Amino acid sequence: MKRPWIASGDLKVADLPITSQDEIGTLSKGVNEMKRKLNQLIKDVADASERVAASSEELSASTEEVADTTVQASRSEEH
Repeated sequence: MKRPWIASGDLKVADLPITSQDEIGTLSKGVNEMKRKLNQLIKDVADASERVAASSEELSASTEEVADTTVQASRSEEH
């Protein structure tokens, strides 16, 4: 038996068709909305992750620059 598409992580499939206004239709609307919100959440997390990675690279470069400046200052004080 194949796993349901959301349970297997496949959020790229088309929305469930809504063919009725009963409980099944309400459930289908809810699943479709959940899928959209999960997609947006994943995109938001990916964007935040990219920003954190970029900030980390900048911080690392700044740290190296400060370390180099500190070494140079230390050497000039020794002479």
